Amino acid sequence: MPTNPRRLSPYVVMAAVLAMYGVKVAAKLTIGRHIHSPMITGDGFHNVADAFEAVLILVAVWISRLPPDERYPFGRKNIESLARLGIGLGLVPTALHFGLTSLMGLAAYAPDLDHALRQLAPFGLPRPEPLLMGSDANGPNGLWWILGITGGSAVLSMVMSRYEIRAGKANGHASMVADGQETASDGLIELVIFAGVCAEYAFDAPWIEYPLGIGVAVLVGRTGFELLLGGWHALLQYSLGREVEDAIRRCCAVTRGVMDVEQTTTFRVGSRAVVILKILTEAPAGAHDDIKKALKFHLAATLAEHGIEDAEFHLRFSPPKVVETRLAYAAMIDGETVAVARDLASATHFLICTAENGEVRRWTLEQPPAACDGDLLSWLEGKRVVKLCFFGDRRGNVTFVGVPSCDLRTLGLSGRDRQPTAF
Repeated sequence: MPTNPRRLSPYVVMAAVLAMYGVKVAAKLTIGRHIHSPMITGDGFHNVADAFEAVLILVAVWISRLPPDERYPFGRKNIESLARLGIGLGLVPTALHFGLTSLMGLAAYAPDLDHALRQLAPFGLPRPEPLLMGSDANGPNGLWWILGITGGSAVLSMVMSRYEIRAGKANGHASMVADGQETASDGLIELVIFAGVCAEYAFDAPWIEYPLGIGVAVLVGRTGFELLLGGWHALLQYSLGREVEDAIRRCCAVTRGVMDVEQTTTFRVGSRAVVILKILTEAPAGAHDDIKKALKFHLAATLAEHGIEDAEFHLRFSPPKVVETRLAYAAMIDGETVAVARDLASATHFLICTAENGEVRRWTLEQPPAACDGDLLSWLEGKRVVKLCFFGDRRGNVTFVGVPSCDLRTLGLSGRDRQPTAF
């Protein structure tokens, strides 16, 4: 494998990939048409689509270096989606044509079935020409040419896929990694074709070509459908799906400092996933950067578990809505000392407090008027009090809460003008 950083340049790698596909397409289409092989010819057209996709990767790499601006806040990566859509539209009918050709090649071995299918079809079905096998049809070295092209193509795909994946990871281009993985799957298809050719000549059974041709057509059609669907979803900014969004919310819920996720928006721009979250937090503004770093790290790992390697995160923070409540502390005054009373009977005054989200903002010390005639509850209701608090006899009621940062400054607990006070 190449170790020189220049050889891992995305432009050098994709140029090598394009050269590989150029050789494959020329060899497969030439030999496939010469021996009337829908299996080899169909795979050759599959490589044509692979070559176009390699060009898209080059375009995406170049575009990814253009900074976003006011008109294109997420960049211009959706041009890749348009091209993927076009390639998918071309691959699906191509796969259908070669699948029908292989199916009718099998039907030709049963003339009655072939005739019945042609009578039922509302359109003309293809008439595959007989496969050419043997040295008389292909020359004295015809078999070795076929084996060399199919077997060599499989080996070349495996080697280039590892090269492309390594370069993609080194440069941070997830689209190159994905294309390298697809190249590896192409190598498996080519191994199937190579095995089919060997079986044809080993058993003198040219009909083996046709079921394998149907299999290749299915794989090519699946690739076309995935490109078509992926491009369509990206153009319409289709969400990443409920399963992924639920995993995102679960990841946020276990992150310290996060109370809730108020809004979740996900979609794709080209091959990149975009995640926009509105986070509800009580943490001070100084701690937001710490929470953001933790969230991005854990969210990237969560998306990777769902097969999404390239993602962009946009996180906004907002405090919880202010919920105002009125509560009263039963108090007793002994000289100048005010303490919370143990019960209502010992209370001489009441601390009437206004709390926002559980934190006391304002309070007054009041004594019930004699006119209430001991009806303290009615008097407290008139003060809009919803909770009456006593000192009671409760011990060990401590709640443990995780904080989003280990730095006291981000929690507003330290500073040169503020020192802890012992009490």
